[in-house]
Amino acid sequence: MARPGRIRLLGPLAALLLPTALLGLAAAIFFGYPCEGSACVRPSLVSYFLVLLAAPTALLAGLPWFLHPLNVGLTVVSSVVLWVALGRWSARRATEDVDAGWRAYVAELALVLAGIWGGIVVGLAVVGLWLSH
Repeated sequence: MARPGRIRLLGPLAALLLPTALLGLAAAIFFGYPCEGSACVRPSLVSYFLVLLAAPTALLAGLPWFLHPLNVGLTVVSSVVLWVALGRWSARRATEDVDAGWRAYVAELALVLAGIWGGIVVGLAVVGLWLSH
């Protein structure tokens, strides 16, 4: 059993592990997959999707349509703030129980991420439908 104080202290930082892993996986796929020309479309789309999961505020900042250093910086800062806030919120919710553990923290974080990532998938579907007309 973990100590609730430890979960509350490390929860916001622990939430940053997931986007870091997603960005690492996206970079590995994008730079490590050998392809040329149109064969690179699929790994590029998978990489971009993983980046969107790691940086959920990217679409709000206008990426990929407005690729400017200001938009990229705004996306990075706002996504880090969002991840830390989600980690803090999940840690608070998980430690409301006396027998709090990291499993409860992960469950709380997963519940919130299901909604956020579901919104990203629906948003991408809407953009795809809008662009197909």
